[in-house]
Amino acid sequence: MNVDQKHFALSKENEDERRNGFLKELIERKQQFEIEQQRLREEQERIRAEEERVKQEEEKQRARLRARELEWQKQRQKAKELEDEEIEREMQERMRRAALRPIEIHPDGWDQRSKRPNRYGNYTYQQSPPVSSYTKTEDSVDKKKKEKVRDILLSQPIKGELYIDGDKRAWRIIILKWINENQSSDSLVVSLDKVIGHMKSSGISFNQKNDKLVKYPIKEFLEFYRKTIKAELKKKIELTIQE
Repeated sequence: MNVDQKHFALSKENEDERRNGFLKELIERKQQFEIEQQRLREEQERIRAEEERVKQEEEKQRARLRARELEWQKQRQKAKELEDEEIEREMQERMRRAALRPIEIHPDGWDQRSKRPNRYGNYTYQQSPPVSSYTKTEDSVDKKKKEKVRDILLSQPIKGELYIDGDKRAWRIIILKWINENQSSDSLVVSLDKVIGHMKSSGISFNQKNDKLVKYPIKEFLEFYRKTIKAELKKKIELTIQE
């Protein structure tokens, strides 16, 4: 019954006020929750944007490093080519001077000719024998064979060469030059430590701290060199590899 005892009452006198208060509190909580959710979404978006920015910056840095490495390899390759050309010109000049040396004069004395140019005016100079067309053809064929062998040696994949940084042709050219300077007739004795030291001094770097791993691709290349020379040039080389 209500307070006046005149009618039935289904709620207390202040129930509407309490209900409205409860609804107001729910609305405030809902608004606070939505605000927090919005802040959370904004923070997540900020984090994603920052991660994307960092990712793009890292990619740009890697691209710059790749471009710098490529440019460095090109410069090093160009320097090696210039060095090879310089050596070739020097050898040609030596051959030219040797061809002009008088038969009666020792090579050591002939090197001083620029200081006494008239001393050898009455001597007979060496004459190069005429070269037949057959010899020229033979030399041309031999040159093509050597160029083919060089292309094979510089292009064939070698197991473990990923341990060696840079272009695969660069380190192979250095080893081939080392072989050319150290091979004695049909015998080749290779000290892997000396070869590795020569490669390092020539600017070749490795991505392994232990040089022991680097020895595997070098040994593979030396064996491949021996087999290729035998197969293409029909020349047998006695190869001895020292650890």
